Amino acid sequence: MKNLSISARLWSATGLVALALITLLAVSAARTSTLQREAAAMQTRQDLVLAGAQRWAGLTETNVQRVIGAIVASDASVSNHFKPEIAKTSEQISALQKEIDALADSADEKAQLSKVADARKNYLALRLDPREAHPRLTETRRFARDGALYFGPYTSSTSLRETLGSL
Repeated sequence: MKNLSISARLWSATGLVALALITLLAVSAARTSTLQREAAAMQTRQDLVLAGAQRWAGLTETNVQRVIGAIVASDASVSNHFKPEIAKTSEQISALQKEIDALADSADEKAQLSKVADARKNYLALRLDPREAHPRLTETRRFARDGALYFGPYTSSTSLRETLGSL
């Protein structure tokens, strides 16, 4: 290096800086590409969860309306007409819930889903068993997988009783 002229020394230093910048740009581009792929995968997963949750909410609301229609109707044929549809929709809701649970891959997400499930046990709900000869709504604090339909949760017994009173 001592035998090189000053201009050669300056150009070699400039070349090393340029090479370092090019290397930095290449590493940054590769990392950015990786992050974009990861973000796209996470976005796709979140879209699946959101679509499942929206479908779950829609099916639940549909079942609520069917049950209310069956209860309010004085004709037993209406109730008999809705029974298979309510059962079918309930199965779809259960399947969607399992899909949403399966999409939870981090410990935090699983903990949140568990927390929601535990919280639902502490709230009041309306229970309707469409298999009974004369289905009726009852108050409950337990959500069981017994084939009955559960509506809620209600955070206060007053709002639950108001709902019952409006039926």
